[in-house]
Amino acid sequence: MRYSNIPRGSVHDVHRRGHMHQSGYMAGVIFFLYRLKDVALYVTLFAVGHSVMLLAGVLGGIHANPHIVGAIIGLSVVYKALENIGAFKRVGMRIDSRAAVFAFGLAHGFDLATKLQELTMSPDGEPTVARQH
Repeated sequence: MRYSNIPRGSVHDVHRRGHMHQSGYMAGVIFFLYRLKDVALYVTLFAVGHSVMLLAGVLGGIHANPHIVGAIIGLSVVYKALENIGAFKRVGMRIDSRAAVFAFGLAHGFDLATKLQELTMSPDGEPTVARQH
């Protein structure tokens, strides 16, 4: 598949499974926020965490099993759903939601880093995925 008409940052979304988990997670994060200031804070925390781990993973060469990272991503969505329905409060757990959003931003950024680490460049300068069997 040629990617010449696709921005380079979108290649992983075209090749791999859709990355709707980030949109779903962030929808869960902002669902109960009523002030724009709070929305901006939580989106910024997620974006900073995502960017830090993306840079650390790709530029720092940090590698991890993508299946484990994917499981953490899944848990982040489940966590947010449980938080939104008040499950943690019912059992007496108090988790700082800002810290959780930042931590899950790190996980989501590392997920993208693991995908980008699989890309190589073909002789014509197009990104391709190195198949691992």
